[in-house]
Amino acid sequence: MSETLNLRSIPSMPSIYINYILNFDRVRDLYRWDYRNVESVNKAALSCRSGFADKTEIGQILLKQNRRFGCDRSVEDNIEKLCEGGCAVVTGQQIGLFCGPLYTVYKAATAIRLAEELNRAGPDRHVPVFWMECEDHDILEAGHIHILGSNHRVLTLTAYEKPARRPTGSYRVDERVAELIRQLENNSPKSEYLDSVLKLLKNSYKPDLLLSEGFARFMQALFKGKGLVVIDPTDPEVKGMSSDFYLRAVQKWAQINDAIVEASSRLKKLGYELQIEIKKKKPPFFVIKDGQRLPLSWEGDGFSLGEDGMKLGQAEIESIARETPEQLSPNVCLRPLLQDFLLLTNAYIAGPGEISYFAQIAPVYDILDMDMPAIVPRAELTLVLPAVGRTLKKLGAKVDDFLVSEKKLTDDFLDKAGALSGLKIIDDARTKLEELLNQTCEKLLDLEPEMDRPMETCRKKTTYQLSRLEEKLKTLSRKKNETLLTQIENAQSHLLPMGRLQERVLNITYYLIRFGLDFPQRILSEIDPFDFGHNIVRL
Repeated sequence: MSETLNLRSIPSMPSIYINYILNFDRVRDLYRWDYRNVESVNKAALSCRSGFADKTEIGQILLKQNRRFGCDRSVEDNIEKLCEGGCAVVTGQQIGLFCGPLYTVYKAATAIRLAEELNRAGPDRHVPVFWMECEDHDILEAGHIHILGSNHRVLTLTAYEKPARRPTGSYRVDERVAELIRQLENNSPKSEYLDSVLKLLKNSYKPDLLLSEGFARFMQALFKGKGLVVIDPTDPEVKGMSSDFYLRAVQKWAQINDAIVEASSRLKKLGYELQIEIKKKKPPFFVIKDGQRLPLSWEGDGFSLGEDGMKLGQAEIESIARETPEQLSPNVCLRPLLQDFLLLTNAYIAGPGEISYFAQIAPVYDILDMDMPAIVPRAELTLVLPAVGRTLKKLGAKVDDFLVSEKKLTDDFLDKAGALSGLKIIDDARTKLEELLNQTCEKLLDLEPEMDRPMETCRKKTTYQLSRLEEKLKTLSRKKNETLLTQIENAQSHLLPMGRLQERVLNITYYLIRFGLDFPQRILSEIDPFDFGHNIVRL
């Protein structure tokens, strides 16, 4: 039986996601399909009302894109499958540098593994597709990576620091990315694999390429031979094929917003927190103007655009959708439906937050005469290095024990080791002193009522001094157990870096440098697309 984390103990895990995994019957009516086995996912493929775009045309575009990204024959074969009516197992993510946090790689790996399992069950028509989200304008989020330094502490290496409303995919690789690669080299452990990883990064992120292309080239290299098709939705040819979709969305934007607001209200009444906050006057799409991705706001007689408030009428937006759809960009609510408009999607590989917001946007599929695909959870993994595994064994600890703050973690282990037994002595003294002070206070106040303030001062000073004794004892205990505490803190930096799940922080380059360019194959071998726990992988 695989080693797993308790989902309920993981910080900030959406409650609807916990039910989706552990008590699906509670949320079944919020989603279109059961996702838990091959048969139910295949049902989604058989009745899917998606893939409205011309299959041959989208296939030709994908072939051009993926050849530019350096694809191999397995990708070309899968694109041919899509042209012949094959189903897409889609996932996607913002284009973070070097594929961003680990969970981006896990999403791609889950799509590959699910397509393999569906094809094994037959017929062989399922293709893994990675949708690059290039139009988000959060370059601060996308423009850095986290690794672990030689002291086992998290290092943040940053290429882009100034915020802008430009889509992230429009940035070009420049000296800032080259400098980040140099920082990675200088802060990485010496390894037989370091040179090959640096070479791959430099080949992927060549000067003057778009960041989106660098991302795609790196992703293709990680999963070489696995048939992963990558799509850049900002390609003008792809945008041109999206015209009908945008026209529908523009014409029905108010109905779409109302449906999401109603679904959100229902979820709140059921006690679920919302992943998307909808403002009824904000349509679910942006306008790209002068290279910037600008929001619209309905003013009653038309739209205002961005901070300048340029006025646009409903007819003008519809005209943009018909004639220049490259000027439109979906928000988080519309993006999944655009994917399903262009591709014959039978399954989407989603993270916890996405699974939560699909319950909010589910009604939009009916409004646009589309079917929501099966929403399959991505693989959740925590990687345990050999040294960290040895520390866990020495402590008699599990990974779950590390899902707390560093202070609580160290105090718990010091207490377990008997290093804080003196705290009970101080605690007993505090109880006895409290009793004595209460008795003394009563007697003195009977004699002299004005002694209440001096007594309160005495009580505070006594409490303060006892607290100081506690901290002094902890400091001495930490000093005596310095080696143990260093091992604990190093382990937590690996398992819960920055107080967050490892997969949401660390970049795959850290593991490629330690284990080589075959490491993604190890990840694939650990993923069962129908095992929905948070699995511990001991390396």
